[in-house]
Amino acid sequence: MEIVISDFFEKGLTYPNPTINSLGAIGTNLSVQIVHADKRGIGYGRHLGVMKARGDIIVNFDADSYFSTLTAIEDLCEPIMRGLAVITCCDSIFNTRELTEDEIRSISMVSSVLNHLNGMQRNPFFPPCLEAGMTFTKEAYKFVGGFSDVSQYEGFLLASKIIHAYTPQMKAHIPNVQVVTSARRALASATKGLVQAYGNYSQAAYR
Repeated sequence: MEIVISDFFEKGLTYPNPTINSLGAIGTNLSVQIVHADKRGIGYGRHLGVMKARGDIIVNFDADSYFSTLTAIEDLCEPIMRGLAVITCCDSIFNTRELTEDEIRSISMVSSVLNHLNGMQRNPFFPPCLEAGMTFTKEAYKFVGGFSDVSQYEGFLLASKIIHAYTPQMKAHIPNVQVVTSARRALASATKGLVQAYGNYSQAAYR
């Protein structure tokens, strides 16, 4: 397995060596590659990481998240390796253990929107909505032109292109896997923004 870290770094700054060393020490079968993006943009950064990756299957992830099970990567890749899918996805939840009761109540609307997005992508005809955990073949990625250089929704746009090119039958939702993401992201995001994102996903899918 290979870990590819793609991020934007200001000129003159270097990546902290302890991070690289700690990742490399996880196992002898693990390689770590650092990709220095030359400009800001999440879609652009993800694209550079995918193109630098040496593997045939790409599992997207975010730095503030973790998988709910130890076999998550294998579970996401299995349908692809068996030729049953070219793209897979899973649900995402917020890690509320780091929040106070008042903070949990304050993100109730944001959590509701996330649950709606989870429900939408379980529909076999609806593209995966959430980037973290989204898994696809590098061949399919290159065939549809990769991530768009946009500030948000880059995963949904990519998944839409893949499903359009390969048909919804080549998408699989993995029910026993969840991405647990930092609830601090929900606190930092305006509720209006996430509600608007939900509307944009729906509009793009059904127009």
